[in-house]
This record gives sequence, C-alpha cells and structure tokens, in this order.
Amino acid sequence: MAPTQKKSGLKHILRSLLVACAAATVSTAAPYSWQEPHAGITPSGDLVWQPKPFAYEASDTVRYIDYEGGNDSNAGTMAAPWKHHPWDAEATGNAAAFSGPATYVFKRGVAYRGTLTPDDTGAVGNPIRLTSDPGWGSGEAMLYASEVITSGWERGGHPLMPNSNMVWHIDLPFAPRRVWLVEGASIQRLALARTPNWAESDPDDVKSEWPRWQSVNNVTWGGQSMKRCTSSSLTQSADYYSNALVWIEWFPMMGSPYPCRVRAFDASADAMYFQVVNDWGPSWNTRFFVEDMPQYLDVTNEFWFDKTGNGGRLYVRLSGDREPNGLQIEAARHMNHINSPSISYFDVNGLTFRFNNAFWDLTAQQSLPAQDVDNAAVRVTGGGTDISVRNCVFEHVPEAVRVLSDRVYNILSGVSITDNAIAETDHGAMTIEEYGGTPPYGAVRDLKVLRNRLYRIGMRPRPREHGHAVSILFPETAEIAGNILDRVWASGLFIFGGKASGNIGREVPLTRILIHHNRIVDPLLSCNDWGGIETWQGGPFYLYSNISGNPGGLMRGTSRFGFAYYLDGSYKNYVFNNIAWGKNNTLSSPLCNLAAFQSVLGFQNMFINNSAYKFAIGIRRNTEQTGRNAYVGNIWTDMSDWNYYYDRNNGGHVSDSTYDYRNMAFANNVFHMLAPKVAVFESANTTYTTFEAFRNALIARKTCASSLGQISTNMPFVNAGAHDFRLADGSPAINAGVNHLVPWALYRMLGEWHFRCDNVNPSYVQDENWFMTGAYTNRDNYYQTPRLHLTIANASEGAYVQGPLENWCHSALQFNGSTRYASVPTPASGLTLDPRTNGLIVEVYFKTVPDHTGGVIVSKLDAWNGYALEINEDGTPAMRIRVNGQDGIKTGSTLVNDGAWHHLIGELDRKYGMISLYLDGAKIDMAFSGSSPQPGLWITNRADFLVGKGSSGRYFNGAIDYLRVAGGSFAEARTTINELYEWQFNGPATRDFTGAAPVGQRDAGAFEWGIQPNRAPRVTMQPQSLLVFENGAASFNVFADAAEAYQWRKGGAAIPNATNARYSISAAQSTHVGTYDVVVSSPYGTAVSDTAGLTIVPEPAMMTGALALLLLARGLRRRE
Repeated sequence: MAPTQKKSGLKHILRSLLVACAAATVSTAAPYSWQEPHAGITPSGDLVWQPKPFAYEASDTVRYIDYEGGNDSNAGTMAAPWKHHPWDAEATGNAAAFSGPATYVFKRGVAYRGTLTPDDTGAVGNPIRLTSDPGWGSGEAMLYASEVITSGWERGGHPLMPNSNMVWHIDLPFAPRRVWLVEGASIQRLALARTPNWAESDPDDVKSEWPRWQSVNNVTWGGQSMKRCTSSSLTQSADYYSNALVWIEWFPMMGSPYPCRVRAFDASADAMYFQVVNDWGPSWNTRFFVEDMPQYLDVTNEFWFDKTGNGGRLYVRLSGDREPNGLQIEAARHMNHINSPSISYFDVNGLTFRFNNAFWDLTAQQSLPAQDVDNAAVRVTGGGTDISVRNCVFEHVPEAVRVLSDRVYNILSGVSITDNAIAETDHGAMTIEEYGGTPPYGAVRDLKVLRNRLYRIGMRPRPREHGHAVSILFPETAEIAGNILDRVWASGLFIFGGKASGNIGREVPLTRILIHHNRIVDPLLSCNDWGGIETWQGGPFYLYSNISGNPGGLMRGTSRFGFAYYLDGSYKNYVFNNIAWGKNNTLSSPLCNLAAFQSVLGFQNMFINNSAYKFAIGIRRNTEQTGRNAYVGNIWTDMSDWNYYYDRNNGGHVSDSTYDYRNMAFANNVFHMLAPKVAVFESANTTYTTFEAFRNALIARKTCASSLGQISTNMPFVNAGAHDFRLADGSPAINAGVNHLVPWALYRMLGEWHFRCDNVNPSYVQDENWFMTGAYTNRDNYYQTPRLHLTIANASEGAYVQGPLENWCHSALQFNGSTRYASVPTPASGLTLDPRTNGLIVEVYFKTVPDHTGGVIVSKLDAWNGYALEINEDGTPAMRIRVNGQDGIKTGSTLVNDGAWHHLIGELDRKYGMISLYLDGAKIDMAFSGSSPQPGLWITNRADFLVGKGSSGRYFNGAIDYLRVAGGSFAEARTTINELYEWQFNGPATRDFTGAAPVGQRDAGAFEWGIQPNRAPRVTMQPQSLLVFENGAASFNVFADAAEAYQWRKGGAAIPNATNARYSISAAQSTHVGTYDVVVSSPYGTAVSDTAGLTIVPEPAMMTGALALLLLARGLRRRE
C-alpha cells in the first residue's frame, strides 16, 4: 500500500522483459486461441510477457484530437484537429456536434485531460475507435484524469502541521484524493499524510512497519456498535486522531486492509473507537495505520487536502523539501477517463491512462449516491457487445478496466482486454461481471483476457473489497491466458463460473473457462485465505500450464495462509501441467508458504501432471464433504509438513457413511523429500506417516486408484531452487505420468460417464456430469445434488479393461453382445436424459469386436419419442430420432466395426431439424430416411436410458471408454466438431507445459523430458485406413508435434491444396481409391506419416455380409 514508489516499476519491468522475450519460444498462429500459449516460454520453462505489437488501424471516418494545440471549431483533421473529443462535456462547436462510428486519434506527446462519457455506439464492422497514430506526434498519447499544477504555490502549511515552513499550498476548485510528482519518466506518488511514516521495507511483508493492536473489544459508543482498539503506539491527544482514517487488517480470514473513520479516541487508555463493515474487524495483534489529518504531514513525499465545498487547499511537501513551482504536480480531478453506461463495437488501443481521482469518502461503499466508489480508467456499467481494450498503458489508476452488465442491458459479449501494461493500481487491474441479481439474469460471453502485464496491483482496496488483480464473475465462455503478474496485494486471477451460491431456480447451461499460461509471482501481499490463481463455483474450468509462485497470505504478520492455487467451493476443474513453487517451507517461519493446492468443498476436480515444490503442504482440503477428486501424475518435491492434508478442524463434514472414498484416485505421483506426515483424509483423522501406510489406507477404502506412485531419492527437476522444473536426466518422473481425457464443455450436460471400474461395486458407474440447474442452490449442499449413475447388468471387475484414454485405472467396460448392458431408470428427481425441445449430442468413445453389426450403443426410446445411436447391419453408425412415432435416421458413410477405437458423435440441431454424424472428428453423413425432427416438438419419454442394448435387445458387442449426453447442439455450445476433437485428442491435456507431445508414455509433472524448443516435427497420431461407401464423406487426419506445415500425398504425389492436418473428400469415388500419407514439416525438419488406404465399397443396399468379410480378410479395415 505504499504509494511513494520512486520510479514507475512498470517501465523498469518493460525494459528488462525485452531481453527475456528475445530468448522465449515464439508460437505460430493456431486455428484456436487456446492452442497458443499467449506468453513466451523460455528455455528453462519460465513464462515471460509476449504482447502482440500495437498496429494503428483507422476506419473510413477519422477525427484528430490535440488537447494542447487543437480547436473545437476546426474540421477535426490532422492539419486542423479538435481540442476535445465529442464525448467530453467541455466540447464545443464541430467537436460537440459530431457523432457516430469513427476513429478518434489522440496526438502522441500530448496529455488529454477530462472525462469522456459516450452517448453513441459503433456498428458491426465499423467500431468507434480511440487510438493514436505513430505518425502523428511522438511518445505516448496520454489521457490524464488530473490537472497539472506548475505554478501558483505558496510557502506555508496548515497551523497543525509540523515544520510548516517546509510545506507548500495552493487553492483548487476541485478536491484531489491522489497527487503525484512527475519528473521525466519518473512518477512519484505522494502519500496521503499518515502516521506512522511506514515504508515497504520487507518485500514479503509490505505491512511490516505497521503498528499492532494490543486489545480489541466490541463496545457501544454514542448508541452505536463500535470497535475499541488499543495500541501503545497511539501516544497523542484525542484531537490528533479523532476523525482520521484508520486502515485496519480484519481477522480471522482474508484480512484485506480497508479504511474506517475514527469516531473517538480515549488518550488515557490509548484507545481508538471506530465502526467496521459487516463485522469485518480487527483482532488482537493485527496491524493498522492512521491517515488524513494535517498533523500527519511531517515528512517529505506527503500531501494533505483541506476540503471546503467542492474545492479547498492542497498542501504538499516534496522530496528534498523542494519548491513545487516549476515542477509537474499532477492533482487528480476526474473519477473515470471513459465512463459509459452501455456501449457496443468500441475499441480502445494505443493510449496511456493515468492519474484518476478517488471518491472523497474513502469509507464509502458503491451505491446509487456513491456511484464513483468503483471507478476505473475505462468503465462500462451497462453491458455491450464487442468491447476491446488493447495495447494500452494504465498507471496510477484505481482500476484499468471495469465492465459490467446490469438488469436492463444484461449481456456482455465479445469483451477483449489484451496486450495492456497495468501498474500501480489502488483497487485492482480489471473487473468483468455479469448481472446476477434477479431475473432477467445477465451473461458474459466470449471474454478474452490475454497477454496483459500487471505489476503492483490493488494496494488500497475499497471497503468490502480486497484488491484482486483480475476479477471475472460468471462468464459463460472465457479465456484468460498469457498474463504476467508480479506483486499483487490480493489474488492474481479471481474467477467465478456457473452461478453464485444461493442463486435458486436459475440454470446455467454452458460454462467453459480456460485459464492457461499465466504467471503469478508474489500474490497475496496484503491479505490471506486466497490463491494466486483462484476459481469459484461451477466449471468446467481448464487450468493448465500456469505458474504460481511464492503466495503470501500473512495473518497478523505471524504466519501465512495463502495458496498457489485455490479451488474455493469450485467444481469441475481440470488442473494440469501447472507449476506451483514456494520460497520458504520452514514451519517455524512466518513466511512459510502454506500449500500448493487448496480446496474447499469442491469435487469432480482432477489434478493431473502438475509440478509442486517447497511448501508446507502439497494438497490441503477443508470444509470437506465428498471425494470424487483425482490426483494423478503429479510431482511433489520438498513438502515440509504434509503431502495430503484434510483439515478436519476447519469446517469438516466427512462421514464414513456418506463420504465418496470410492471415487478418489491417487496414482502415478512422484514424491521427493516426502513429508514427515504423509496424509490424513478420513473421518477418524488418522495420520499416516509413511507412504505404505497411506497407500494401504487407500486400498482399504477401495478408492478408484490407490497406487499413489513412487518415492524418489533423487531430485526430479533440473534446478528447482532456480525454478527450472524441467525433468533432470534420469528423473524418476520419466514415463511415470498419466494420460487423461479432458472433455470439452458442451451445452446442457445431461449425463457423463467414464467407465472406470468401481472397486466397491463393479455394477456402478459414476455420473460426472456438471450442469448447474435450479437444483444447485447452496454450495454446502452441491454434493447432495442428484446424479444419473449407470447400473451395469452382469458386471464384474473382469469386465473392465485398460482403455486408451486413461492409463491410471481400468477405464473401459466390455459389453459381451448378449447379456451385459448399462441403464439409468427414468428418475423421479426431476433430472432427465431427454432433450425435450432442445438440441442433442450423444458422444461415445468405443470399439466393436471385428465385424459386429446391429448393436445399439445408446438408446432412450419408446414407441413415440426418443433417440438412439446404433450400428447398422452393414457396420456403419446411425442416429435415430423419434418424434410422435415418426423416425428420422441419419446413416454414416464409414464402417466402424473394424475392432479399432473410434470417437463417434450423433448430433441433433433443433433449429434446422438436422441430424449429423461425426466419426473421429469428421462429418460422415451418408443418407437420411424418414421424417425430419421439427423444431419445437418435444422429445421426451419414460423409457430407461440404455447403454449397450436397445429396448428390444440388439446387444452391443465391444467396449466403451467414455460416454456423455448433452441437451444442445454444437451451435448452442458455441463450438464445432473440429474444435472438440482437436481439444480432446490433440489439445493441451495431451501435451506438456510447452505444448510438446510426449514420446512414449507421458512423463509425470508439467514437463516432458528432453524436449527441445527448436525440434523437428514428429507424427503423434497416424492417419488410419478408411472403408467408405461410394459418394460418402471420407477424412484422413494426422496429429503431429512441432509441425508448421502439412502436405498430403496420394501414391506419393502431392495433392494440390491439401495442406492442413485433415484431408477430407466430400464424395468418395473410385478415383479416390489408393494410399495416402502426409509430410509434416517445419524449419527444423520433416517427418512422413504411415500410409493409409481408402477403399470404396458398394452402397449399403448392395453390400453383402460376404463382401464385408472379404474386405476384412484383405486387411483394408482400420488397424486397432
């Protein structure tokens, strides 16, 4: 919270980063944003800022603004610019009269002063753009919310100020709450006069010089509830403290400092009286300081303002007791630079924002009378579409960007905050928030927060706030990536998904939040009980390839309670390829980093192939309710207290009768420097002090996976102390990691099943669906929300086999073609697997026994309504939709009964009444028969949901690894089959931190061993041979590591324009028959795939079983 930083830390960091970025790996453009890291990856595996460069863009209509040399009566051209923007209340003449979409160019080297209040909006393809042109002026194009004072100062302070002759004053018609001295590139914020005159002398404890309370009591004073706090540091008279602001830490949890007004002071007892917010008050030994009285202006680099009406007198004392006349003093005047109730198609880029004011009453909370408490440089308070803030600098502002929706304008869509540098903020860096109060609820869609650089964030938070850097509340779809954060007073990334706890009756059919390649170092400098990266509520969240280091969280300055990653009542998180590192794990030290991963309440969270180093605890859980979490393929190095710790004494709810031990998993982990207390996880609170004892306890509890992994006596990393977490030569983590399917989020998930063997009851398969319906009320009860678990008929442990998607458990169920099937009876709980009037996706990863025909994979059919995914008598897939007794059947073009694993999706798009089939990522529609399902007609029935058979038999013979049903189409999920397939089978979870595909089995931890940045390409999934009906669609696909170019060949000859990872033929003819391969290349080499054959077979009606057998014998089907 020290505002007297001598030099702008951001400029120093930007200069130093130029060197780091030069040594970083630069990614090539990718079809999907999540395929890019959005950050530079150094050879040692660190992340550095890698913004996209600013490029000047202009629309057909351009207006120029020069605040120092322009005139509003001018034409607004470069030769004759305006002084004011049309949105400025001070605009006159031609400037004030202009409106509509245009590009507004602010002159570089000039500071524009004022507030812009938009009163119009842009259009699709023609946004309103605020920017700068490198060809007009030099330096920065600055928007300042301050007034500059260079003269008019008089010597002399307030009568109560010590050394009054060293103080200077000036009378102003406005009331600044913030003041700066600007000398060239140096910006020095003056502290609001305070006592004691503390400084940030300890980088790990920014409040180390604050005094402490000796006692704290609740009292009644003047008929009001107060805190009565005493401290031996309070040695002055009552007049010295009364009506001052006291900044307090509150206790026990979170502790974020905030100001309270001193109501009274008892000098005889050194006792201060003040009111707190929501009983968020101090306790014994918490810390404080006092500010905003003239008596406190007793050293240099401070100011105080004596407010009278709207203005008053400003007092300053500068470093070296210099005279301010002739110097650049910036006194904050305006609350926001850009303040819009609602705006769309709006682009802000290439500008520098500085020096906002603060709401005068620093104890106020945001309300209608105090709407500028939550102020920002760019503030939108009423929703909008396509709002972009990019390539800007924000320094010495309360918050850079604040974008909200409200009850009337409740949709935020296409908000993009990218490539900005943000430093020295009071409240945070950015807030994006939906309206979630009462219906109609808002929505945040397609949010991008990419490649921003944040430094010294959230130093003076508002009451009831905390100073989190990036606060994002309940987006439907969002990507937060490539952001580099250093020295954050609270949490770095603070992300909510789904809906709020207690939001009754609301449904949130889609959540997809990606958080990747962010680097957060030194968060939680001034509060506790948060995470460097923190997620809340409902996912899916995809947290991958992030770095979170040295989380603070000091409580009372005596111990840390902060976490690298915190899942705070957070559900359905996929946490993989992340790095967590601490700086201190000495248990007796107040700076001991507490835990790498902290969870409260959450379940269905998967921790996969992460690397953690030097904490007291590896995994910490409290307020525990259920299992349903997996910890697989991780590396745990140097945990000084516990590896896995369930804090039963902190809100635990574990009961052996209800706790879901069976769906916990611990496998393939590597432990180095094992903690002296390995684990506690049961209701009996038994401490397991050895690896073997913990493993035996997991086995006894019949957890899904209980092997734990292995203990290593050798350091698995290259140099953990230097934060180089690549695997050392000979590391035990090599080939010790896991494969794990990470499904891409769909719309209205109805059911989801991984066919893992349940060690308690092999006839049970857990439903892992997460869709926040109205049944999700209070987060304390989410674990009781009904699920649609499968019951397997005629199952045994021997029916489960190793599937290809997950290598850490038996994850596929064999169906025998005669007696074994799975079912979900029609539930009485209000849950359903019927799409009703919505779209439908049925997704399955399966294989048949060779030449199996006629089996039903999934069925929910009665005589009138329903759906089924089937295998025809000719071996092709088909999807059947039945509405009012009429069937519509879409048949695929490619045979799937070849004994190989396939990914199959059947989709119903209700908007167009269209059924589609997708095999291994490609559309394979062949023929449609029957009646098209019309929009608006209900598809619902009381039939059981069946897997592996139909309602009249037709048993499936093969194996299923994964199955899910979603009540929406790809369009409703705002995705495509190409994106889903690429994510699930070639996406980040199939690769390491750097994006490298594994060689052989995946290594444990975040990095694959021996991967070089500039490596030759390598084919990781070969194209497969195809049997396709004439005129049917055919598609060859390849996955490759480090490939930048593709060239498909037929019979060794290049195919023109076949230069993507997938080569598709829309209608296969005899001329397409042959062998195909693909050459993948990069500047560092080439690789050639295996060949794959394409064979045309007669149309289904003409094809006999004998022909199919002949084709099989000739080996033309796909190999397994």
